Amino acid sequence: MLDIRGIKYALAFVLLSGIDAFTTLFGIKHGFSEANPVLRAGLADPTTFLARYAAYTLIGASLILVSFNLKGKPFRHLGRLMVVLKALPVLSNTLLLVGL
Repeated sequence: MLDIRGIKYALAFVLLSGIDAFTTLFGIKHGFSEANPVLRAGLADPTTFLARYAAYTLIGASLILVSFNLKGKPFRHLGRLMVVLKALPVLSNTLLLVGL
């Protein structure tokens, strides 16, 4: 049985990933550059970028779901940490796009 908290964190991670992908593509279209070299390599083709990003998001959401079903301290905060780390580029992209 999946932990409901894990599902909530995984959904938050997926939502933030979608916002991050959208703001990244929007920023690239308007003259910004991608700082992450792994993602930058796929930006020449938006379809490739989105496919890679979807794969990374699927892996991340899966890790969150698994971490909430594992017992022990090392795994207890992984889901929260991943959501916070995913929120940082969303915040950064948003601030750049609004001109701050």
